[in-house]
Amino acid sequence: VGNSYISGGTTGKALTNRVKGVTLQLGALTLKDEESVVIPTAETTKLGQYFGRTVTGIVGYQLFQQHVVEVDYQHQVLRLHRPQTYRYQGKAKPISLKVQGERPYVEMTVLPYGAPALKGLFLVDLGSGGALSLATGCGLDQRLIAATPQILVRKLSTIHGAENIRLGRIRQIQIAQQSFDKAIAAFTADPTVECDHETGKIGNQILRQFKVIFNYPNRQ
Repeated sequence: VGNSYISGGTTGKALTNRVKGVTLQLGALTLKDEESVVIPTAETTKLGQYFGRTVTGIVGYQLFQQHVVEVDYQHQVLRLHRPQTYRYQGKAKPISLKVQGERPYVEMTVLPYGAPALKGLFLVDLGSGGALSLATGCGLDQRLIAATPQILVRKLSTIHGAENIRLGRIRQIQIAQQSFDKAIAAFTADPTVECDHETGKIGNQILRQFKVIFNYPNRQ
């Protein structure tokens, strides 16, 4: 049905093809007549190198839009619930979720060492193995980086290939009622960041400490 772009390639975008009429089987769930994106083999190879395992595809927005998605890191289980009948039974307070451009964002506050607090919207990135990524390409105050103790430069594998990434500890991260001390942040000029509404990304180093439930229909 046409072409589109995804994150990847040397320019931050990779050309893909969009197709209709695809049926997906995920456990007991069947998704019929879905529109899907065909990713070039070169890009799935890069994803495999990044994740350290073979990647055949990526499950994305359409699944989350239609279901309440529960990610149970402790038991390595993904649970899908019908939004019409789902009732949360836990004691945690829900966090407001903003869905922009089919991506989920939460409001966070980053407290660096020796620099003012940084508040903004952060992408919830289930594909990230790190804790926090700050988008230096979006005009991030360089004083924040300068105030971060023991900045290290490491060559890391990313979906764009091997890159030199600056790493440093952040004094504290605050998300609603939760706080995280001395998390490692990556300062990156990621070309896929949407600078008009994104400050950075939060990844699995933080998310895996919890059972995370995405309720897109109720924006929580």
